[in-house]
Amino acid sequence: MFNESVKLDYIQYNPNNNLNFERVMTNYFNRAEESELRYGKDLGSFTSAEIMGMYKSFCTPSLSMLVVINNQFLNYANWYLKKVNRGDNQNHYREMRDDILLRCVFRTPYSSNILTRDELMSLIKDFANPYEQFLYLALFEGVKGEQMSDFFDLRVSDFDSKKKTLQLPGREIEIVPELIHYAEESADEYIIYNINGEPTRRGRFLEEDDRIIKCSKSVGFETDKEERTRIVYRMMRKTKRYDFVPRVLSITSLMESGRVDWITQRLNGSVEDTIRNNKTELENKYGVIPSIPKWLLKYESYCKR
Repeated sequence: MFNESVKLDYIQYNPNNNLNFERVMTNYFNRAEESELRYGKDLGSFTSAEIMGMYKSFCTPSLSMLVVINNQFLNYANWYLKKVNRGDNQNHYREMRDDILLRCVFRTPYSSNILTRDELMSLIKDFANPYEQFLYLALFEGVKGEQMSDFFDLRVSDFDSKKKTLQLPGREIEIVPELIHYAEESADEYIIYNINGEPTRRGRFLEEDDRIIKCSKSVGFETDKEERTRIVYRMMRKTKRYDFVPRVLSITSLMESGRVDWITQRLNGSVEDTIRNNKTELENKYGVIPSIPKWLLKYESYCKR
């Protein structure tokens, strides 16, 4: 974090008494650090051109999210300029109208419902809630089970950060460190945010341990398997409210995107040979492919991107 002591003072200041302020601002400040190093100064004193350069580097595919980020940086710049009084002492974030921010939006024409890992990580970084980020990456990593059952009782303690594995009912799979990070943040999350990053009055959490996907006891999450499945599906559907989430994405396509990525990383010879030579490990993580020839017709070309 660039100019860390100043930014930590601002986080401590927390002008709106937002319970999730530290997590949100730490994320934004860390993303801005590359631009601050490039321009050699704190983002609070950026010029309009430097602000636009920073926003373009974020590769954010949504105008609404850039508006949210800009509002946060505008507030920070107000505080920063009063505190340190550097540069031309003007808050240029005020000049970032929607038409200007629109020029900074990252245009990603998703041509299919199969995403690369980089595309997925770019997509979920702008989700407002950690549990949404966790759901998408977890599906990509092979977490699902019958009727989404892998998610029902998933806890932070099921992860082994040293081995980078996750213990699921009847199997253990290898996962990436980012999934552990999102799991921990989701388990600690006590406020739901809307698509604009604003806190809502709704709560979804039980006051208990380290469960990652939680919900009010009143909806039968503890006892009703079908209700649990519906809740997880509803959580996924709500992510489609973000204007940058491709409508063609589905639970199945996220799983298959992960399978394609897994195969591509191990590609040795043909795609079919790679599938057959790694059959046991692949099925343990993503399940059985009912018909390999049919799967190849749909997805083989993505394994060679």
